[in-house]
Amino acid sequence: RWRPREGDPQTLLIDAKGAPTTVAWGDYRFTVIARDGRLAVRLRDLEWQAKRPFAGLECLPYAPAWSIEAAWETLAEPVTMEVPTVTGELKAVTVRHRAVFDHAGQTVALLPMETGEEGVFFVFRDAGSGRLTYGAGRFLRCPPLRDGKVLLDFNRAYNPPCAFTPF
Repeated sequence: RWRPREGDPQTLLIDAKGAPTTVAWGDYRFTVIARDGRLAVRLRDLEWQAKRPFAGLECLPYAPAWSIEAAWETLAEPVTMEVPTVTGELKAVTVRHRAVFDHAGQTVALLPMETGEEGVFFVFRDAGSGRLTYGAGRFLRCPPLRDGKVLLDFNRAYNPPCAFTPF
């Protein structure tokens, strides 16, 4: 429930149930988001660019060699991993498959965080993590499986939002 200083209290919709309610105050907007059973506020400043212009991001050039078709293998036994969430807590994730490919003479296997009809989601770290890219790792969303394979286009890997804010 939102109780503004002036006006009537109102029930705010959270993002887990569709489009959340947006509360406005001057140049600021906030919505309530649900993550792992907890509520948080996502705050936006509509005038941020006037206060601190965005200089852009430094990106590596597109490299076709980093678009890799990987075999999608079923694990003999499911693996349960504890992974940190946006709130800093650990969440158990059960993994039943892995993406396997060869690169530079080595066989590499990636365990997905999520799989579904929309595709596959990975969180990974590599030798550039913490030097060339965000230290905690990067995210990679891949299209749905096709003919028992998954397309890993590492050119499309991205930093999580926490890479850009101290919050």
